[in-house]
Amino acid sequence: MTDHPQSQPRRVTPGEISDLLDQLRQLATYSSPAAAAGARLAFFERKADLLTRIAVDLGTAEAHEVAADARARAAGLRAALGSGTVSEVIR
Repeated sequence: MTDHPQSQPRRVTPGEISDLLDQLRQLATYSSPAAAAGARLAFFERKADLLTRIAVDLGTAEAHEVAADARARAAGLRAALGSGTVSEVIR
């Protein structure tokens, strides 16, 4: 049996961080609660992805903890949105 090395996620680029910050600024512009909730969820999922990739790159316990917290926040928002609790997502 041959062991295949696990592929490393690509490193986070400055452009990706800039795009995330732009996405954060845009959250305040949504007038519809449903649109705001969807945009907020997309932001937190993207943030979790970037933090997870950073944690893999850094390899520190603290970075992995921060990434895990971000993934948990995104999962909580996804569950709230799936259950129709929009007010939970837009807070």
